[in-house]
Amino acid sequence: MKKKQYDPNALKYAYDAVQNGMSVYQAAKNYGIPESTLRDRTLGLVSVDGRCSNYLFDEGIMGKRKLQEDILSNKCDIFKTYLEKHFLKYVSHDISGTPLLILFDGHRSNVSLTLQDWAESKNIILFILPPHCSHILQPLDIGCFGPLKACYNREAQLFMRRNPGCKITKFNIGQMSCSPYQKGLSAQNLTSSFKKSGIYPFNPKAVDTTELAPATFYH
Repeated sequence: MKKKQYDPNALKYAYDAVQNGMSVYQAAKNYGIPESTLRDRTLGLVSVDGRCSNYLFDEGIMGKRKLQEDILSNKCDIFKTYLEKHFLKYVSHDISGTPLLILFDGHRSNVSLTLQDWAESKNIILFILPPHCSHILQPLDIGCFGPLKACYNREAQLFMRRNPGCKITKFNIGQMSCSPYQKGLSAQNLTSSFKKSGIYPFNPKAVDTTELAPATFYH
């Protein structure tokens, strides 16, 4: 069976169209590309320039896995970079004055000796929240992520109704997430979340201690 011929440039245009939200079927039809050929490219099984099927494994999965390993082993030191380059820009903090308290979860990507040394040099106290308690102690979990998820789901449903056959991709998800982000992480939600967790204003009675009780075993 003779393979259908197509223009390599048309394949690139079709690929870009899919990445921008057009369905594989529609892009293949519009640019005269075999649907299976275009689908293999969009799934990463073959690169756009026709390299072998190991493309996904060699450059996609393995690349992401290596990045994840670097993050977990703190080779990237992303958390420290965020605090140093971004967080401190928006916090009034005098190194020689009152210590700055930073509360965060104990995920191993957030903990390192270099971070501890850096914090001490900046007169910063690092306090790790107790494990398995983020649902009652971490402000974002208490009153922000829920509204954010609900708002995003509504935006996604509206997008799919208004754009039949189009999918949500890395090229349009940012625009879709903008409004949900602003609503979910509004000043009102953030203020309320810190209050409910008892962090600010400080209130030890804000959290029901029965929620921190160990599990009961039944025989």
